[in-house]
Amino acid sequence: MVRSYRVNETVAAGPQQAVESSFKTLVREAVVRHPTYRSAQAQGERSKFAIAELQGALWPQISAGLAGESPIRPRAGVQSVSSLNSNAYLGVNQLIYDGGAQFRRIDAGQMRAKADLTASQISAEGLILRAVRAYAEVTALAHKVRLAELNLQRHQTLLDMINQLVTGQVSSRADMLRAQGRYAQVQVALSDLRGELGRAEAAWREFYGTQPVPLVPLPLRADQWADSQKWLAQFAEQNLELQRLRQVVSATREDLAAEKSTRGPKLAFQLNTRQYQLNNLGLRDHDVAVGMQLTYPVFDGGVINARVNQVAQRLSQAELDLDAALGVSDRNLRTLFSKSASQRQSIKALEMFLQAGEAAMSTYVEQFAIGRRPLIDLLDAQRELVASANSLIDARVELDQSHFTVAQGLGELLGYFEFND
Repeated sequence: MVRSYRVNETVAAGPQQAVESSFKTLVREAVVRHPTYRSAQAQGERSKFAIAELQGALWPQISAGLAGESPIRPRAGVQSVSSLNSNAYLGVNQLIYDGGAQFRRIDAGQMRAKADLTASQISAEGLILRAVRAYAEVTALAHKVRLAELNLQRHQTLLDMINQLVTGQVSSRADMLRAQGRYAQVQVALSDLRGELGRAEAAWREFYGTQPVPLVPLPLRADQWADSQKWLAQFAEQNLELQRLRQVVSATREDLAAEKSTRGPKLAFQLNTRQYQLNNLGLRDHDVAVGMQLTYPVFDGGVINARVNQVAQRLSQAELDLDAALGVSDRNLRTLFSKSASQRQSIKALEMFLQAGEAAMSTYVEQFAIGRRPLIDLLDAQRELVASANSLIDARVELDQSHFTVAQGLGELLGYFEFND
């Protein structure tokens, strides 16, 4: 039961690959179905429409309409045949030059769309880690429950043996009572573990939407990341949170350039036409005007400067956020690499301790049966053996989960789970 959690345990390539593939599919399908991930993707889709809105401003802006009016005084030389004249108008406005402001806004919108897409990927990473935790918790508790059941069986066997020894007057009544007390403690511990497993399975069903499947320890191993210095030198380009922050900085930079461009002139082509008295088309009375419109913000009360300063502050804040995130990510990854190395050493020590405890337990049982070892030594040895096994399971699960956290920090998590969205 505990052997599957040992670091040096070898697994055949075929079964291991099948387990890994099944695990990836299970997690990926659960994440794709999750409302949080779908909401993040919807935000990315909204960003695409925002880009289309910005790009639309580069095309001719055409407007048309109808108007009804009752003139107080007829136009000179025009005979009005009705007290209500119906007029139609058509206007065309084509932006020719604005200092590149609109193109800058489009570039900023595209970078924001990329940032939103990256945010949806970050959301997927967070959900993957949640899925991994749910999987690991159920797996570990299922193994602990099985271990507690085996422990209860051992105590029952020991209790039966003591009962025979008491009957043969080889052991005392005190030993029987002591063994019964330990048996009751093991029963309580098993009941508590089953309760914890039930809660973990409920969390599993909430996230995965299915009943827990037969579980094995998490399949990912960090052998491919053994060269921590190489990964630390290149993680900044692949880490998704850092990518998102860089995209935010780029978008804000384009926003700043666009706002500065509004200080300059703007040139547009205009075509306006109006058809008067639609209720009497025979009059053929209409106006057509073609021209160029040049506008320049001579004075606006400081509005443009205020906008430029606001965006400049946003840019400064975004750059500071990026620098801070880079430092935090570097520190966290170095801590994870260092902690993983120490955890591997701790696991090896626990394995050696567990092997020694198993050998000692067999010896204690033999010695107790012939009266050369007190019962308390046997009971304490069994308790230490189970505690060591549980500690090994906890350490193995913690190390396995840290592998996935490292993969997230290195920007490799989505690739491992074969996310293509």
